[in-house]
Amino acid sequence: MKFKGRMPDVRIWMGVGATIDYEADAVKRAPRWMTRNGLEWVYRITTEPRRYWRRYARDFDYFWQLFLDRWGMYRSPFH
Repeated sequence: MKFKGRMPDVRIWMGVGATIDYEADAVKRAPRWMTRNGLEWVYRITTEPRRYWRRYARDFDYFWQLFLDRWGMYRSPFH
């Protein structure tokens, strides 16, 4: 988004995250069992903690909600 002003004719923007890095084999993927169980973030933060710690620290509330849901204690604010 930082360069959007330099490309005024581009109408569709799509975030691809680490997809290009994975396809170019520049970054190693998490083991399949971690990916299947939604734990790829654990792998990423343990392999590159300086790069990812701020991102995941900001999302603490999200992880807390996952924890509560896992143990059956989550209550939806919409009900």
